[in-house]
Amino acid sequence: MTRILGLLLMAGCFGYLIDFFGSVLVTGYPETAIARFVTLPASLEEIGTCLWLLLMGVHEPNRLFVSARDAA
Repeated sequence: MTRILGLLLMAGCFGYLIDFFGSVLVTGYPETAIARFVTLPASLEEIGTCLWLLLMGVHEPNRLFVSARDAA
C-alpha cells in the first residue's frame, strides 16, 4: 500500500508541475480538459496518506503509562 501511495506522490508532483507551467505558459490553460485531471493523483495521494496515518498510525510503544522508574 505504501508503494502505491509513493507512486501517487510522484505522479502528484509532476501533476503540480504541469499545472503550474501550464497556467504560466499557456493562455487559457484553466479551460482545457487536462487542467481538470492533472492534479487528481495528488489529491488521491494526500487523502490516502491521511487515511493511512489515521488507520495504521505510528507503531511506537505507548508512552503514557511509563513509570518514573522506567523513565530514568
